[in-house]
Amino acid sequence: MKLLLKKGKIYQERNVFTDALYIENGYILSAGRNALLHEPALSPSEIMDLEGKTVVPGFNDAHLHFYQAGLALSTVNLYGSTSIEEMIRRSISFLENHGETLKTLSGRGFNQDYFEEKRLPLRSDLDRISETIPIVFTRTCSHLAVVNSAALKKLDLSMPLPHIEGGQIDVDTDGAPNGIFRENAIRLLDVLYEEESVDSALHHIRAAAEKALSYGLTSVQVNDIWLENPESEVVEEAYRRFAEENPSIRVYHQVYAKDLPALEKRLKSGFDRSESPFLRYGLLKMFADGSLGARTAYLRKPYADDPSTRGIPTMSQDLLESMIRKAEDNGIQTAIHVIGDGALERVLDAYEKVIQDNRNRHGLIHVQITDPDLLDRIRKLNLMVYAQPIFLHYDLHIVEDRVGKTLAATSYAFATMEKLGIKVAYSSDAPIENFHVMENLHCAVNRQDLTLFPEKGYNMKEAVDRFTALDNITVNSAYMSHEENRKGRLLPGYYADLVVLKEPYFDVDKDRIKDIQVDMTMVNGQIRYDSRIDSIE
Repeated sequence: MKLLLKKGKIYQERNVFTDALYIENGYILSAGRNALLHEPALSPSEIMDLEGKTVVPGFNDAHLHFYQAGLALSTVNLYGSTSIEEMIRRSISFLENHGETLKTLSGRGFNQDYFEEKRLPLRSDLDRISETIPIVFTRTCSHLAVVNSAALKKLDLSMPLPHIEGGQIDVDTDGAPNGIFRENAIRLLDVLYEEESVDSALHHIRAAAEKALSYGLTSVQVNDIWLENPESEVVEEAYRRFAEENPSIRVYHQVYAKDLPALEKRLKSGFDRSESPFLRYGLLKMFADGSLGARTAYLRKPYADDPSTRGIPTMSQDLLESMIRKAEDNGIQTAIHVIGDGALERVLDAYEKVIQDNRNRHGLIHVQITDPDLLDRIRKLNLMVYAQPIFLHYDLHIVEDRVGKTLAATSYAFATMEKLGIKVAYSSDAPIENFHVMENLHCAVNRQDLTLFPEKGYNMKEAVDRFTALDNITVNSAYMSHEENRKGRLLPGYYADLVVLKEPYFDVDKDRIKDIQVDMTMVNGQIRYDSRIDSIE
């Protein structure tokens, strides 16, 4: 297949643009004048006039839960609920339309900080939705879940409640479970869900892909294989079929293992499986703590707004070191979820003890609560950072309350990381947040929420420019998956994965970045999303 793109503003690298690309068999073969030399030999159908539109590399979300994002589209949508009452109303309405065949009612996306009640929902609240169907609602961060009495009855927990290493089951004044499960305790709820089939998992992945392509995503680095989970093999097989049937998005797996036996079992059967340009296996994912919103992110000092807790470390120091060592010995990349400064300190201690260099490109996911010394330790270890600027949409409203003004001022330190030379890639962590790329870049550049608050931006010394933001979700994301020489730039020899934008990203007013829409998404030289066709349908 041959295609010439001409008369565009095509971004190649900082302050460098061209006006034409020649594509053949999924690769960019030439650019600029050299590309235009092919025009006389091409048919009209092989030439596309871009009419001056801005073209950028295909977006690459460096860490998200893609299958889970697709699954969320078929559960109760709790995002944006402003009260427990609204959450209950949405759920009852969902049951009226879908409740006949439900084994368990699941939903996700609530955030108690947006509720009028300013508290977490409890078992008694969910009982108002149903006393017979088990209900599991997950907070937007995925580090806290709430269930109803029917779910607790089915779980049949022993009393006293079992100790959960790295997790917690909350109780009421009588010592009975109040419905709230935190961190590792959430895994107890797996038995409540309906058994997933390959066909249904594939349906959810396709749904996520359709939405992602409309946002310009051409690559995703997914954490959906959770070893030892009942649905893990089913989801993995669904991804294999997705890559074979009609590949439209490139997938790089980030595989989660909770302990050494799970990792060793996978290593014996082969860590990498069914690899192709559209399905690759990469790193080992681990969790060191929880989330700031749920107050389970692990801090060095007690929470400023709740001195009774410092959060929850979800792995012991010995286990952290053992897992990193096993991965390092087997040439496997690692990336560890770390939000609180206490968790970051523990992880850095483990890396410093185990790795001599960073030939395997180990990294840190989130890195939200930091100080200058911790950031310098990241630099010295040459660790990579998978950051989520979109988290500022919510976190800028709570971070000072949670950790105090002093520590908040050195957190979400995107610009400081750049100055230190730390390799940073951007991601959404969907379905924690929407994988709308331009909203993510808006938060990186403007340091505002999606309503443009605060007017002058939050802690603007940590803002980055448009070039940096874009590179961090294109070529830097490709670096995280060892693909920076074939993905993330619109240069000869690279994949023809690109996005045509409806508005000029580099030229619009900064407060309009979040509203820029995708006109066309191309993967491997083929159009996978066209806004004109989509609008007709």
